[in-house]
Amino acid sequence: MYFCTMLKNRYLILLGVFCLMAFVSCSKHTQILKSTDNELKYNAAMAYYEQKDYNRALQLFDVLQAAYRGKPQAEEIAYFTAECYYGLGDYNIASHYYKRYAVNFPFGKNVETAIFRSAYCYYKESPSMEL
Repeated sequence: MYFCTMLKNRYLILLGVFCLMAFVSCSKHTQILKSTDNELKYNAAMAYYEQKDYNRALQLFDVLQAAYRGKPQAEEIAYFTAECYYGLGDYNIASHYYKRYAVNFPFGKNVETAIFRSAYCYYKESPSMEL
């Protein structure tokens, strides 16, 4: 009798874990990330950026950088990657990506902002002058 109850509980626990994994693994973001449609990924990354969900936007921008290398969208992807790191407060990495943007796209539409933000990131990371 006790064995049957224990076996039934085990099956219920396994069923619950399986259902939880099924719901978590099929999230919209995961589906977009696994998709082969780069336009969908680009639009989703921009939507996440506008919603200030920088972690999800960064995951998509990282995937898109290789796909759009040498194309007009590469400039925006590089800039918004730096903006995401800036928005997360990771100023060291943001500064690196801003500089990389300025070097790779010297005549880009956001190059002045990128150079300024790169310097501002160094300012934000510097120690305070107070004793």
